[in-house]
Amino acid sequence: MVDDGKCWLCLRTTPFKILRVCHGLYEDPKLAREAGLRASQLLRDAYLRDPAKVGGRHSRVLIASAIYLVGVLDTRLRRTQWDVAVATNTAEPTIRECSRLIAEALGIPSRPVEWWKLERKQVR
Repeated sequence: MVDDGKCWLCLRTTPFKILRVCHGLYEDPKLAREAGLRASQLLRDAYLRDPAKVGGRHSRVLIASAIYLVGVLDTRLRRTQWDVAVATNTAEPTIRECSRLIAEALGIPSRPVEWWKLERKQVR
């Protein structure tokens, strides 16, 4: 931890970086801002609860996973894994794995029904 109240992850994965990716994913700037702020809050909460789950990951993987997880939790902000992977230059399996780790750190079930429905829609 840094003495100024910011966690190590927040210094590495800034809200600016997250918002920049979100503005590339969402056409509506208000939705992009909401998704970016939620994703940065998810990452910060996950790091503060369990630093071992999210520490040591590349910042673009963390950003992609947090944005995908925000979309899973809120249908208005939903984007497919492929869309997020292309926007962040990350592989889809990496996003799935890291989003599960973030979900575990936050106490969200690792495989809720909505995740399976979302993954089935991508295949079709």
